[in-house]
Amino acid sequence: MRRNGFLYISLALILSVAVMAGGCGKEDGTAGPQLLEALNQNPFGLEYRVDGNNISSTGEKGGHRVIFEDAELIFDTAILKETALGENIKEQKVPIAIDEIAFLYKPKEDYLECLYMKGMHFKWDLADMVKLPDSTMKEGAPEMDLDFRAGKMQFTDYNLSPMLTYKGDDIWEFAEKFMEHNQSVNSVMKDFTYKINLSDIGKGEQEPGDLNMEFSIGEMSFTQKSISTFFVNLYRKDATIPNLDELLDKGEPLFDMNASMKEMNFSFSGVDEGEKVSGKGALADAEVSYYVKPDEEKTHFNFGLDYHLGAVELDIPAEDAKEAVEIIEGLERLNLDFSLKHLSPQLVKTYLEMTRDNITMQGDPEKMKQAAAGSGQQLLGQLMQSQPVLSVSISPLEHEIGKMELNADFSMPAMMTPDGKAVVKIYDLEKVLTAIKNMKGFSEQDFNNFSQWAAMMLRTDDQGNGVMTFEMKQEEPGVRYLNGQRMN
Repeated sequence: MRRNGFLYISLALILSVAVMAGGCGKEDGTAGPQLLEALNQNPFGLEYRVDGNNISSTGEKGGHRVIFEDAELIFDTAILKETALGENIKEQKVPIAIDEIAFLYKPKEDYLECLYMKGMHFKWDLADMVKLPDSTMKEGAPEMDLDFRAGKMQFTDYNLSPMLTYKGDDIWEFAEKFMEHNQSVNSVMKDFTYKINLSDIGKGEQEPGDLNMEFSIGEMSFTQKSISTFFVNLYRKDATIPNLDELLDKGEPLFDMNASMKEMNFSFSGVDEGEKVSGKGALADAEVSYYVKPDEEKTHFNFGLDYHLGAVELDIPAEDAKEAVEIIEGLERLNLDFSLKHLSPQLVKTYLEMTRDNITMQGDPEKMKQAAAGSGQQLLGQLMQSQPVLSVSISPLEHEIGKMELNADFSMPAMMTPDGKAVVKIYDLEKVLTAIKNMKGFSEQDFNNFSQWAAMMLRTDDQGNGVMTFEMKQEEPGVRYLNGQRMN
């Protein structure tokens, strides 16, 4: 059931991105109606509906600032039939309400830019939109609604000119042109909320449950750079992954995304086995980065994933995991950086093909399993040939009980034989031990166990910090060192 729910949510988020791309697009009275007519001539089932009295325009930057108020964008999911998602989505026309959307429109230049949106809102019945080929899945699938609201989305140089100039009917040709105009995207979003409502969870059971979830973000800044052919071919049916050696030569990132968020809150309520449940939490701020880009020599790719998290607040009824919740609540700052470097173009290609196949086979779990097994073996073989370099850094992890750091770098120069070092440092070890001893949720036995572990594994430096060093050496395959001492 969780897998079905995740599929619904994933598809909904992808659909919402597509809608935003389609929805984001004169001082004389004809500029606004002229733009509306031009937008609605697209061949992809996107239609703006807005009363003529709610269209205004003023002169700006050699063109016109056109504003639609109380508009509705109709999104036809038939547009997805030529994509890898098409087999999983029913053909429907779904409405998106927009309080206000502003464009910069230069008709003589066929130029269109979306400046901002205010009050975007849609509510979709996901259970009705998603195709479930298996009868058992259909019978057990819960009812599921997605409700999305955005206060304001501000864009920088978001070019929608292909909405005016493209005259063909090939969605992929259009998508490439659209992304060529927007290889770098910058936006700021404020006050948006996702609500997921599930009912009849566990249909057929004596007491089916329900769950209502809400996730909100006060402000999010988003930047993305990508190569159009790379992104488009992840979703295109039977597409060929582009020549990655050629993309390496360009030295540009295949994908480079950064999102910075503030004031995140979540809550849930529902019924589980006849019992009411509820909870809530908050995260002060967070930053997420993800990239796949060439190295400096332009011979291999580097992959990176970074998480920077601020203070956490939780109010969750989790008696079975009470200690874990209390530990998480003590988090004040976490910076986690992960990278895998020196990846061959063939390895990246195999991974991308596996990702694309996973999307296209969502409706056939058995086929997904078989494909994953074959691709997994191929991926492992190419990983060994690539001789990758793995780096992990937690710098720092700040908690109410103290501060620690982790830095690890391991290369695999031959037959996956690791060569490298990992260093863990716990600042002011005695202070941390005292804080753990007095911490709620830690029993005396827990404290004694941790103290024994610290005495065996850590060495105290001149500043009173506990330090642990783990090493593996290429010239001694399989041999491990802890704090300079051989372990085996």
